[in-house]
Amino acid sequence: MRHLLLIDPDSKSRAANRELGEREGWTIDSLSSGFDALAWLAINRTDMILMSMDIPMISSIKVLGKMKRLLERTPVILMADANNYPKVTEGYQAGAYKILFKPLSPELLMKNIEEAMGFKELSSSMKRPDLLHTFLQGYGHFNGNSKASQELYIKIDRILDSDITVMITGESGTGKEIAAKTIHRYGSLKDQPFVSVNCAAIPESLQESELFGYDKGAFTGAYADKIGKFEAANNGTLFLDEIGDMSLPLQAKILRFIETGELERVGGVAQKDVSVRLIAATNKDLQTEVKEKRFREDLYHRINVYPIELPSLRERKDDIAILASSILKQMIGTDKKHISILPETYDLLSKNDWKGNVRELINSLNRAIVSSKEGVLRIEDFSLLSETIEQEEISVEEETVTEPITTLKKVERNAILNALRFTDGNIQRASKALGITRATMYNKLKRYNITIRREIREMNSQEV
Repeated sequence: MRHLLLIDPDSKSRAANRELGEREGWTIDSLSSGFDALAWLAINRTDMILMSMDIPMISSIKVLGKMKRLLERTPVILMADANNYPKVTEGYQAGAYKILFKPLSPELLMKNIEEAMGFKELSSSMKRPDLLHTFLQGYGHFNGNSKASQELYIKIDRILDSDITVMITGESGTGKEIAAKTIHRYGSLKDQPFVSVNCAAIPESLQESELFGYDKGAFTGAYADKIGKFEAANNGTLFLDEIGDMSLPLQAKILRFIETGELERVGGVAQKDVSVRLIAATNKDLQTEVKEKRFREDLYHRINVYPIELPSLRERKDDIAILASSILKQMIGTDKKHISILPETYDLLSKNDWKGNVRELINSLNRAIVSSKEGVLRIEDFSLLSETIEQEEISVEEETVTEPITTLKKVERNAILNALRFTDGNIQRASKALGITRATMYNKLKRYNITIRREIREMNSQEV
C-alpha cells in the first residue's frame, strides 16, 4: 500500500486530509511540525509528502531542502495560504513538486497527489534518473513535471546508451540546442567533443569550407590547412542546427558523408575517415520542404532516424511556475537578494501564449526584475504581457457570443470583468488598470449589475 507523510500544524486540516487520503487507499502518518517530520524521515521512508507551509519553529523551505537531500526522488507537495506568498518562489526553487493554495478541494488535492506519484514512477523507470534530477534542478529549458515534459524525458532517456542519429524539431525558443547538449552530456560520447553549427548563420558560399574544412591554396586567403566542423567533432557529436536552411548542394555532400563516413576538404583530394554522431534540428516542417523540393528526401530519411519533437511552452503551461522560479534562481546566481512572484503573477504568466517559448519567458522575467520593487514581481511588472492578454481575452465569462457585432456595452462590461479577475477583485487596482476612478468603477458596477463574485475572491484556491 502506498504511504503518505502529512505535516500540518492545523489539527482540523490534518484530520480532514488524513481521512481523505485513507479513503483513497493511502497509508498515512500525520505530524504537526517540521522537526517531527525530519526525525521521522531519519528512520522511515515514504512514497509521498504533503506539507503545510505554516509549520512552526522552522522554515518550511529549510525542511523541504533537508527532505530532498534525504529523499531526492520523493515528491513533496506544499500547501500555502496568504501568509506564504513570499515563499512560493523559494519553494519551487527548493524542489517542491507543486504548491497548492488553500482552500483546497478534495478533488484538486487528490489529483495532484496522483500526478506526483505518476512522476515518481517515471523517475524509477528511467535508465538515468540523474538526468531527471538535473532537469528538475533547472538545467536548460526543461524543468517541469507536465505530461509533455515527462514524455520528453522518456524519449531522451531511451537513447542515452546509443549513438543513433537524432532529429530534433520544435518552435524557435524551445531549447533544441540544449536538448542536443543534454543527449551528448549524458550519453556514451560524453567524454568526446561536442561541436555545434548553426547552418542558418553561415553564408551559403562558406558553408562547405566551414563544415568540411579546406587545404592550403584552395582559394584566395587559404594560407594554411584548416579542419572543418566534421573533423573537429571526430569520435564525438556534431549538432547541425537549422539544417532546413542548408543549401541543396551542401545537402548532397552531407548525404554522401552519412553514407560513406568519408569527407574531402575543399581543394583537397584525400578522403578522410571521420566518425561522428549526428544530431540535427530545425523549426521548419521538413516534410513540406521535401514536397517543395527545398530539402532532399533521401537526406531527410537518413537524419530522421530518431525524431524528438520539443513541446512549445503553450503545451506545458503546468511547468510555468516551476520554470519561472528556476529561471529566476539562475538569473540571481550567487547574489543574496531574493525575488518572489505573486500568485496572481503566476496566473498571468500561465495565460500568455509564449510564442517565443522559453526564450520569451526569460526575456520577460529579465524586464520584470528591472522594473520590480521590493523584490516582488507583480502583474504591472509584466505590462507587455498583460496588454497582450487583455487584447486577446474579450470574453471572461462562460458565455458564447453569437452576434456578428458586439455592443459597446458588452465590450465595456467584459473589460470590467476582465480587470476584476486579473486583480483578484481589487477595485482600486482594477480601476487603475482601466484608467478610471474608483467612483466611476462603482457606478459602472451598479449600471451593469456586476457583483464581485465568490470565485473572483477565491482565486487563490487555484493551482499556481
